[in-house]
Amino acid sequence: MLRLHATLVLAVLPATVLGLSADEIAAFQARTHIERNSGKQGTVSVTQDGDVLVLTSNGIPDHATSTFPSRGNPNDVREQSYTWRIPVTPTPASSPGCLGMGPIGMAVNGVPIFNPFNINCLDAVENEVLDACDGHPAQRGNYHYHHEANCLPDNAESDSGASGIVGVAFDGIAIYGPRKEDGTLYVHNDLDACHGITVNGTYRYHMTSDFPYFIGCYYGELLTNSGAMTRCECDVQTYLANSQSESTTVTSSAVTLAAGAATLTSSAVTLAAGAATVTSSAETLAVDAATVTSSAVTLAVGAATVTSSVETLAVGAATVTSSAVTLAVGAGLALSLRACWLFSFLPL
Repeated sequence: MLRLHATLVLAVLPATVLGLSADEIAAFQARTHIERNSGKQGTVSVTQDGDVLVLTSNGIPDHATSTFPSRGNPNDVREQSYTWRIPVTPTPASSPGCLGMGPIGMAVNGVPIFNPFNINCLDAVENEVLDACDGHPAQRGNYHYHHEANCLPDNAESDSGASGIVGVAFDGIAIYGPRKEDGTLYVHNDLDACHGITVNGTYRYHMTSDFPYFIGCYYGELLTNSGAMTRCECDVQTYLANSQSESTTVTSSAVTLAAGAATLTSSAVTLAAGAATVTSSAETLAVDAATVTSSAVTLAVGAATVTSSVETLAVGAATVTSSAVTLAVGAGLALSLRACWLFSFLPL
């Protein structure tokens, strides 16, 4: 199993980091919906206990889900009993923290948000099967999100303008939807390494459709009793760095291939020009051959005419010879008859 680790220092820290406002806390509620697999209604609450906010949930989604277990996922959806603690006033960490495996935050409907990896430190979105709402259950039946969850409130395709809050990370910093103030969509390159940005003096994360989807690291400090897993097994920053390196290598290979293709094209053009020259020479030879053939045909016709004339002469000669023979025979017969006539007058 691949284990990735990296040390990251953010170049620019936001001037102000605030915890959840009263309006943001009020957004944490489960819509009325009986989940098809568990037959349960989702529950969620956020309550304050001194300088700590206590998050509780049964983890049941408040929206449609696929049928589980399924061919791509053998797990079912089961009711959970979650409790997490986050600071009322988040404190920036001395160095951004690596995300532990499993839950890294909670959505406004009480469903846990997992880090972007599967158990093998691979991109979970590319290597696991998610339902239409970008969630699925793990082995314990805990339904969760890895990817931009498009069934969360304020994240429907028909929404426009700035996104509202869609969840909170376990460092106490809010997670907002994918839209900027002008309604256009954020991507990771618009955000810092932790997948966050300061808006109107408040630092917050933004959910996006590209890796790492929700957050890339903890910008704030975790409480010691947060309930979050803290063992770092798969590091987002190292993964992104390796992906960038692989992308650069692929691009370089593509350029090399393009250059090779250009060389091959040039060679093909040269060969085509040579082939055209050969074709031209072949056509010239063909014309010459046609001329020779035509002359040969003319000679053949002349030879045939001569042969025909010779044959005619031969036939004529044969006729003359035949006539001469006939005359010779006739002359011999005439002499024979004359001799017989002369002998008839001789005395016996």
